[in-house]
Amino acid sequence: MAVTPLQLAVGYAAVANGGRLVAPRVGASLTTPDGEVLETVEPERTGAVSVPAADLAVLREGLARVPVRGTAAQAFRGWPHEDYPVAGKTGSAEVVGQTSTSWFASYGPVEDPRHVVVVLVEEGGLGGDAAAPAARRIWEALRLRDDG
Repeated sequence: MAVTPLQLAVGYAAVANGGRLVAPRVGASLTTPDGEVLETVEPERTGAVSVPAADLAVLREGLARVPVRGTAAQAFRGWPHEDYPVAGKTGSAEVVGQTSTSWFASYGPVEDPRHVVVVLVEEGGLGGDAAAPAARRIWEALRLRDDG
């Protein structure tokens, strides 16, 4: 299977929002240097994925467990799971003769998803070793922004 980080992000956004496919965007708004919002950039819906609600619920539940007690638990040790839960999945892509590429794809906060974070580290090893710790740093910044 071949997938780009952006394609994976679009897929995780669809899982997070109930199946709506949206075009990726770089920013949420245009603002002045003093913080005045001039224009909000709304997501553009590009389609939908039909997934039975029960199947989607099982998938979301599994993804929510990965940073708590799964393959990303080490990277998310000490994370405020009760206040800002993140759902995600580690992964690795193997190429003969090279160290595996490390992946972590995620969305959050779980109950009110606003962000998708996908990290790929070429030859970084397992997903929990390189990509998940890098994603946690991004989630730390997003949590501070959301809480601030």
